[in-house]
Amino acid sequence: MADERVIPRNNGLSVGGVLIGLGVLALAAIVAFILLSAHSNKALRTDAVNSAASSLAASKPTK
Repeated sequence: MADERVIPRNNGLSVGGVLIGLGVLALAAIVAFILLSAHSNKALRTDAVNSAASSLAASKPTK
């Protein structure tokens, strides 16, 4: 009779796969934070320029 051969299968997630997934998730979170921060800084800069321009226009003497 032939001997039975058992081939092990690993159908679950490996530790390496989980670590790679967490790394990708962390990288996506960092990129999103940087993009949102840059957008917020641009908006603050625009508001500051608009405020300065309107205050300059208000202080300009009329002829």
